[in-house]
Amino acid sequence: MDSQVAQLSSGVIPSGSYNPVALVNEYREQFQGNALAAEFLTLSEIVKVSPRHINGQLQGYWLSPGEHRIEFVRLGFKTNDILTQLNGIELNDMTNLPGLFGELTSASDVILSLLREGRPVNLELSLAELKKQ
Repeated sequence: MDSQVAQLSSGVIPSGSYNPVALVNEYREQFQGNALAAEFLTLSEIVKVSPRHINGQLQGYWLSPGEHRIEFVRLGFKTNDILTQLNGIELNDMTNLPGLFGELTSASDVILSLLREGRPVNLELSLAELKKQ
């Protein structure tokens, strides 16, 4: 299995572009056999991300609505928010990826640190909030 989840669980940091939302979704897909998983939206259905670089350095990830725009707004996101941290783990440093994987495997809640119009904002989400309506 050559996935971000398998690489991170083995301590291997993937080369190239890294997408934290894809990692969360990939982790969830590993458990799709679980009937409960089908009741939840994936983050990629709610949020689209693209890397945000300043002077060649990754700052975070631009956020915009996915196919479920209502959920995007309901969860507190705004278009052009920049995701910089997940549960205190900086998303601009590839050496943090193994810690991020470990955090995501056990988290029931996540705290997302964002830059919104240049100001820091924290959103706390319960993963149960991703339950399909």
